[in-house]
Amino acid sequence: MLNKKRLENLSLIKKKKLLGQKEEITTLDNEFEKNKSNKEKLKKILKNTSIENTELAWNMKEKSEYKLKLIEQIYISENREKFLSIEMKRAKNNLGKLIKEKEIVDEKIKLITQLEKNNKENQFINSMPPQKNN
Repeated sequence: MLNKKRLENLSLIKKKKLLGQKEEITTLDNEFEKNKSNKEKLKKILKNTSIENTELAWNMKEKSEYKLKLIEQIYISENREKFLSIEMKRAKNNLGKLIKEKEIVDEKIKLITQLEKNNKENQFINSMPPQKNN
């Protein structure tokens, strides 16, 4: 009985961890999509920023610096994308591990419950007086 309560508490803890892990995956996925969208916007801005030959030197210099900053931001965004994909893979592996652990705990609870039920049935059957033969 004590073992069953301990396992039920463990099951609740696993369930809580599962919910936390699912929330982490959702957050990482949202960040990944947001980062991807921002990177595409930066690429479009970079593509639309062109330097013409008729511009003044200071204007060309400003646009060139602006393009360098855009390229730097795209590079940072690509690194963040790599990092987020690695983190998502790690989180998904943890989620799979937690699911397996919870399944094992739930299976043990089910087994203990079945054993307790069988023991109660056996006690009930054994406590009944034997039938008289007429």
